[in-house]
Amino acid sequence: MEDHKIRYGDYLKEVGFHRQELSYNDLNRYYSLKKAGRRWLANPMSKEWLMAFFRLFVPYLKNKTLEQIRCVMPLVLALFGFQLLILRIPPEQSLGLAGGVFLVIFGLTLFLDGLRHGLMPLGEQIGNLLPTKATLFMVLGVAMILGLVVTFAEPSIGAMQSVGASGGGGASDFALRLLLDYPGWLTLAVALGVGLAASLGVIKSVYSIKLKLIVPLLTMPLLLLSTRLNEDGEFAKVIGLAFDCGAATTGPVTVPILLSLGVGMSAAVGRQTSAFSGFGLVTLAALMPVITVLLAALFVYHQIPASDQTLEAVAEVSGSALLSGIVGALRAILPLILLLLILLRWLTGKNLPKQGFYRYGFVLSLIGLAFLNLGLSYGLIPLGAEVGQKISATFTRIDSIIHSPIYSSTVGIFMTLAFAFLLGFGSAMAEPALNTLGRTVEDLSTGAIASKTLVYAVAVGVGTGFVIGMSQILWQRVFFHDFAIIYCLAILLTVVSREEFVQVAWDSGVVTTGPVTVPLILALGLGFSQSLGSSSAFGMVALTSLCPVISVLATGLYSSRVRVQSDGGK
Repeated sequence: MEDHKIRYGDYLKEVGFHRQELSYNDLNRYYSLKKAGRRWLANPMSKEWLMAFFRLFVPYLKNKTLEQIRCVMPLVLALFGFQLLILRIPPEQSLGLAGGVFLVIFGLTLFLDGLRHGLMPLGEQIGNLLPTKATLFMVLGVAMILGLVVTFAEPSIGAMQSVGASGGGGASDFALRLLLDYPGWLTLAVALGVGLAASLGVIKSVYSIKLKLIVPLLTMPLLLLSTRLNEDGEFAKVIGLAFDCGAATTGPVTVPILLSLGVGMSAAVGRQTSAFSGFGLVTLAALMPVITVLLAALFVYHQIPASDQTLEAVAEVSGSALLSGIVGALRAILPLILLLLILLRWLTGKNLPKQGFYRYGFVLSLIGLAFLNLGLSYGLIPLGAEVGQKISATFTRIDSIIHSPIYSSTVGIFMTLAFAFLLGFGSAMAEPALNTLGRTVEDLSTGAIASKTLVYAVAVGVGTGFVIGMSQILWQRVFFHDFAIIYCLAILLTVVSREEFVQVAWDSGVVTTGPVTVPLILALGLGFSQSLGSSSAFGMVALTSLCPVISVLATGLYSSRVRVQSDGGK
């Protein structure tokens, strides 16, 4: 008898699943009024209706929110615990922060569920149909437009602007000026970079170009341009902002749609060289915006009068935040929905099937993004900024904290950097996209790359990148100097590694920068830099995205060496 093996987690899932049947008539009963010729919905506040509603709603809420709670709550508890146990300071406005965290979890749940039911199925259909229905030139044009529009729907870019608004008042910093006073230029530059990356990804899929060849060709001129711009003191900070924009733009909207396009192209042209042929497009979407943002910053810098180089104070979040969140969600999501519907109608010549199913996803995306923006403004961003401003009390004097410094200089600095590593490590371990990628890579590699190994390697890289970023602020080091060394090391490991590990490593580093980790890391870094009177913290997000590339590539080289030695011994 043949043995059939299943994962123990799948077994527990099936055993713990309970089926309950519910008649739709019990939930949606109507009373017929023959004389009036009308039908009225039964009392929605009746006991039977409420019980039926909660029997459906509670399992949905449990399954959909549990993943987001696991992602957000460890970070929040770590920040609260550090204030209470290490700094011995209760958080300010704890009730408001808790409400903001709840809105983040609720909004992220609805937003991601809306993506799964609305935008992602459309993106997958377009990715599969586009190569078979259009010429290569038309595919490149559509990929360019899709990359442009999808950037405006990405919540991480808006979250970066919210962080700058909460911590940039009164600063004479061109990077913050670019982020706050010229958001249109910045977003357009990022969108143009993503569009170019999408077109380049199509060419990569069609002609089976290796990522280990593309990455050095893109990064070398990028490093040369950054070296030239780093000679200007103001642009030393803009370089960090540019790399942060590249890391932040590859979030929950951009990644699935670009991945579906890349996988669809690889399958349609029939030139897959390996199971990982669809990987790499996300990496291109993180590299190209850096170049376009630097060029846009260079253009804007020469347009600002010399007498107008200071940044004005930014107003705090007001009561109109809910309205602005709704308007921002509509402005971000609606253009993408319309573009996907137009493309699908053009490719199929038919109306959208199962329209109610897709409308459900569209509405959830809009509502979820509005609540997510509101929760970030009131919850995670203020919490991260508050911890960042107070964390230096562990080793230096802060006027607002009477018992500072709490520890000696050596102990306080060690605790600060250790907390940064643990926060980065924990945020990566709790990232749902990373765990999903780990399982996918393990399946595609038939066990050659274990999911747990990949997740731990990425988490160590994220924690290390966070430590390097905090140490740059602490000791006033220039961001680009450290970053250039790390980037060159990543390129060197890329050249000597196998193509499969290269694609997995670069994409793994990108998926760790989601809509929660980006504003949290940036807010904490900006608060820390302001408390020390240091330079801005732009570049920390890029470091937490680049260091995992090195850790995964190093892990791949080590595992390959161990396997070769093991095979030789046999």
